[in-house]
Amino acid sequence: MNNTTVIVLSLLLGGAVGTVFSVIDHLLLLRTLRKLSLNDEMQNKQSIARVYAVRYIINIAVLIIVFAVRNYLPFNWEFILIGTAIGLTLPARVLAMHMGLEKKPGEKLTERLAEPEKIDDLMPRKAEDGRVIVDEKAFLREESLKK
Repeated sequence: MNNTTVIVLSLLLGGAVGTVFSVIDHLLLLRTLRKLSLNDEMQNKQSIARVYAVRYIINIAVLIIVFAVRNYLPFNWEFILIGTAIGLTLPARVLAMHMGLEKKPGEKLTERLAEPEKIDDLMPRKAEDGRVIVDEKAFLREESLKK
């Protein structure tokens, strides 16, 4: 085999290995997203952080394993490692984009839907003595609304 064929086969082999583990990573994320609750945001954040930590550990472990078995690999191990890194990265991004494009914003969120806010709700309130009461909604000012 010529050098170009060996490089292409090495990249394809590594890409296949990386893609398999990338799909497994994505399935772990989907399983976690399905179990999220509308009632406990802190638990949701912890669950998502945990699954991302596991995904990073899996990705690093796959790269280390490919490097460790480099003497037993049939083709050029450097290109297999590069293909594995590409296989771990690209499918995850494509699957995430596909998941985001097929869902409608707010789909299945029925418990937290509220009435639309009025512009007056976003304005800071004044106390009886003239002081401005600032809360988390008071980020707009009248000047920015007039523009």
